[in-house]
Amino acid sequence: PNPCTCDFTLNDPTGLFNDRNPNSIYYGKLPPYTPVRFSVTEDRSFAILDTTEGCEVKTTDKAVLDITGDIDIRIEFEFDDPSDGVTGYLLASKYRRTASANRSWLLGLTAEGNIRLTWTTDGSAATITSADSTVAVDLTGTPLAVRATLDVNDGSGNHVARFYTADTISASWTQLGAAVTAAGVTSIFSSTADVELGRVDDGANGGISGLTGLYGRIYGFELYSGIAGTLVAEADIYNQAHGTTSFSDGLATPNTWTTEGTAEITPDNRRFTGELSSMPIEWEASGNDVYVTAQAADITRRL
Repeated sequence: PNPCTCDFTLNDPTGLFNDRNPNSIYYGKLPPYTPVRFSVTEDRSFAILDTTEGCEVKTTDKAVLDITGDIDIRIEFEFDDPSDGVTGYLLASKYRRTASANRSWLLGLTAEGNIRLTWTTDGSAATITSADSTVAVDLTGTPLAVRATLDVNDGSGNHVARFYTADTISASWTQLGAAVTAAGVTSIFSSTADVELGRVDDGANGGISGLTGLYGRIYGFELYSGIAGTLVAEADIYNQAHGTTSFSDGLATPNTWTTEGTAEITPDNRRFTGELSSMPIEWEASGNDVYVTAQAADITRRL
């Protein structure tokens, strides 16, 4: 990015932000290059995922999540930068590459923008099967919601994957491209892997099916046993409070969702992150308003 700065004012009547004021709780704690961040609070929360290993939202495995037949997976997300040239993004998974063969399914988006659903019938690499949407997703309007369904037996000896998009996870769905039909019935392996959002393989940042970990935001997730069938898992991140690290989806068999690693739930839309080369020192002991001009700069400008 280009170097940038952010000008603002601080009302500092008591010298709170003065590093030289021994009466301030921040005395001696505001050195040069103190971090500064500006945010606009939105009317809904989201989970922020960065590029580090283990940064995810997840829920532990239980019997109700072990779907072996028809499945319906839905997620609403936003990329940090949809044009950054990665090979593809992981969106959600129940998939671990372990010696005990724990691969069930994973949902992702290829570098070309096609929705990809991957699954295995016995948990091993030998039975990995993938279906991609025949049309790419328009990423210019993110955030967006995507949906993948798998009919393991269409009654004619085939299995059929279908893909959908919507503005939000609660909106009406529009089918994306044509149904992807392949010969032979199939099934999904019942693994002991957790359901992970934005990651796979117990927090790994990619390396599966040409996809890497999601770098951006997740707003919500739903998992159904059966196509538009029984809702068995729901991560309603929309309505979680700032700083939430654990919440229940409140379903008949409830799932507890947790943030892992550096993942954070917040309603704050961050507009600027930078640092102050020095703290302002103007203040007066009278307690009157004293507006101090300050300028923060990003790391690029300092370099």
